[in-house]
Amino acid sequence: MNQKELDKQIRYLRNEFSEKYDELHKDYLELRIEFYNFYKEIEKLANNRLEKTSEIKNLLYKYQALLDGKEKKSYYFRLRNVKGRDIVLATIIDQGKHLFDNTIEEFVLAFSGEKILVPSTELRWLKTDVLAVYFIDCLVDEEWLEKDFIDRKIRNVFGINQAGQKRNNYFQKNKNQKPTNHIIVDDLIAKIKDNLKEILK
Repeated sequence: MNQKELDKQIRYLRNEFSEKYDELHKDYLELRIEFYNFYKEIEKLANNRLEKTSEIKNLLYKYQALLDGKEKKSYYFRLRNVKGRDIVLATIIDQGKHLFDNTIEEFVLAFSGEKILVPSTELRWLKTDVLAVYFIDCLVDEEWLEKDFIDRKIRNVFGINQAGQKRNNYFQKNKNQKPTNHIIVDDLIAKIKDNLKEILK
């Protein structure tokens, strides 16, 4: 790369950085305003000595959303817009019933890509946290699921923290680079593949 091309790349990266910084700064200012408004609401309740639990609960939900960043920037998992995406979800719902304790409606929402509202819908995974991380990673690896902010989505949708650390633990410690009882998830992934072949052939 000659000097002219290098300078061009540097200018491009500088502009990209500047734009990202402006976006982050704007978000930060908006967040401070939201926290201030929240504080004023709490102050008003305290001054009026209200004891309406529903109002207090709503404010606490709002506060938690601001702390978690859910109100502005968190989204549910999104299935990629590929042929057979409905088959993927339908198979998980049908064949993965022993892995989840959720209604069909909750499951569809969790994979809708919609913005998370408070209180959010959480997937109640019945196996280990590590297997939940592995399950989502398999969906990403098969290119059925979008991978953007995947660990944040695992935290928001499953309530599982430190997904990256859990992933690294089994990846580094186990020879097959898979977690204990991975066959449970592998079987479900195999069933999805079989159904896709059958429907799309």
